[in-house]
Amino acid sequence: MRCFIAIPLPENVINEFISIQDELKSSGTKMKLVERENLHITIRFYGEIDEKRAEIIKQKMDALNRQSFRIVFDRIDGFPNKQFVRVVWVGVSDGEEELRKIGEHFGNNDLIPHVTLARIKAKPTEKLKEVFNKRLNVDMTAKRILLMQSFLSNKGPRYEVLYEKQFG
Repeated sequence: MRCFIAIPLPENVINEFISIQDELKSSGTKMKLVERENLHITIRFYGEIDEKRAEIIKQKMDALNRQSFRIVFDRIDGFPNKQFVRVVWVGVSDGEEELRKIGEHFGNNDLIPHVTLARIKAKPTEKLKEVFNKRLNVDMTAKRILLMQSFLSNKGPRYEVLYEKQFG
């Protein structure tokens, strides 16, 4: 099964990100937007794992002793960079260190906490690049962490929660 660890987003944050996706769409750049129900903060992508590995990950989730914490999304950015963007994402300021520590708990020492909004399919327009100048102040409280299974199809990915751990 294809799995990853994620922090889910509350509805108000998702609504803010959908508004940004609307701006991205209006840029004229060819892209694939992440579906509303698939927006999340990825902590670690595992790829294909078996049931035994999934059980080990669940145990690591249970061993995670964290309190709920605040996250602030403050910027729009791109991978690999803003000049040759292939992925548009929203970055974190407050809560970044806590997210990195959680990533390290699951073996991801290179975590750049973010939410992917779109995958760019062609050369970005100048209008798209203008969105990178926008400053954000979108906040949430991280209350839980999820082990997700990803099902790929020609309609796009579909995610299902395999396990959930609430923060204190």
